[in-house]
Amino acid sequence: ESSRRAFGAFGGAMLSFQRLRKGVVAMCCSLLLWVVLGASVAAGVGDTALHITVATADYLPHIVLWAGSLQRVGVPASQIIVYCVGRSDCSRLEDRSAEFSTRRLPKAHQQCVRIRMDSSLGCEVGAGKALAILSVLHVGETAVLYDVDVYVYQDIWAAIRSNRETDLYVSSDRIAGKAKDSYNLGFLVARPRESTIFFWQTYLHHFLKGRKWDQAVFGKLLASWGEKPERPPLKVIRLPDISYGAVHLEVLSGRFPGRSRKMVTMHATCIEGENMKRLVVFSEYGRSWVDPWYAHASSMSTVVATVDGGPIRFRSIEEADLIGRTLLYAAKVVHGKVRLANIQGFRDVDDRGYRILSAERFANAGVEVVEHSFWAAVRGTVTQEDVLVTADAEFTQSLTRSTDPGNPHEYVLNFDSSQMEYLVRQMRQKKFLRESEDVICAVLRNNDALEKLPTCLSWCDAHSTAQDRLKRKTRPRKGGA
Repeated sequence: ESSRRAFGAFGGAMLSFQRLRKGVVAMCCSLLLWVVLGASVAAGVGDTALHITVATADYLPHIVLWAGSLQRVGVPASQIIVYCVGRSDCSRLEDRSAEFSTRRLPKAHQQCVRIRMDSSLGCEVGAGKALAILSVLHVGETAVLYDVDVYVYQDIWAAIRSNRETDLYVSSDRIAGKAKDSYNLGFLVARPRESTIFFWQTYLHHFLKGRKWDQAVFGKLLASWGEKPERPPLKVIRLPDISYGAVHLEVLSGRFPGRSRKMVTMHATCIEGENMKRLVVFSEYGRSWVDPWYAHASSMSTVVATVDGGPIRFRSIEEADLIGRTLLYAAKVVHGKVRLANIQGFRDVDDRGYRILSAERFANAGVEVVEHSFWAAVRGTVTQEDVLVTADAEFTQSLTRSTDPGNPHEYVLNFDSSQMEYLVRQMRQKKFLRESEDVICAVLRNNDALEKLPTCLSWCDAHSTAQDRLKRKTRPRKGGA
């Protein structure tokens, strides 16, 4: 018995020694890595910035818009890089070499499989952001990281380039409130310093080991960075926003931002749906990029609605449903887009209409929805034609007759308020717009009290009609299947 106790005590001492040795080795390795990394970037001062994003090829429309907006503010295509992850076809991105460079990140997949034993897209993007930033910092360049749903209005690097003292600029996360770790991983600037490289190495280790959301790991690590003496000091500037995800020039210069529209970036982090993100941001802040195709699209057309020749004031969901379906039907007939303008109702907080009509539902039906200032942004002039909405074949015939088919065209659908009730009744009886689809926001169907939603999510929904129908069909009945 005494021998067994002595052996156990010896084993415990050896285990404690092993743990102590591992701790000492880990600290020495960290310090050595800090020194080596410092030497590796000593020659690079980060005067050149590379603008990067990490995404799959499935986000190509977002990526094209993001890269185009960067070029619009003067960033050359050679400094715009997309790091491709996931199982999507990266060659789709590589084919756009005139707009941006593409680099594959197979190491993100390998790291996730090796440590987490899985290869989920969330893991690859979270690890890929650190790997992409490190690849830029290691060559002595500054990394400007964006999520693909960040809309660029001005070059942030041009505004902060002269500040050589700051290691890391990080955007705020308004959703997280005033918590000290309320940082957002969707938009940041990292200079090539030993401290920033050490930070991203540490983040990558914590993220892969912890199996948690990348932003939660990032925010917690950054907030507690100075608590451990073995870590190199890191000078961080938080970029506060005015509205959700918006970074303004006044913030960078130290002045109170107020309500200026001198936008640097807009991160549409709390707007759901690819089409809704673009519509809301363009409606509120203007287009961050104009597709060159619009310059020679002489046959392009849009449809817009009016009531008695003026703005629309929705008095009921049925009226919104009627006008939404009619806009969709007309856009399909003329092969055009729907332009939302002067639409009010239910909350009267704006005249954009995107809290009432769903851009995602229009998109699922094959129709794009554009902002109220679309024509001013892309062309400046357009030929308009008034079309009276009636519940008969004359309406369709009026849409197919164009007064000037060689120029950009807009069909103004005019509803007669005295006929609204009749048209709604005809639509319910399937005698008008039988093949149209539901384009009203799902939240209006389910809950008229839109103000109960969180502020940042009080936009329209991002769900398709088909998905809603599937849910209704598969929803179990009370008392049995």
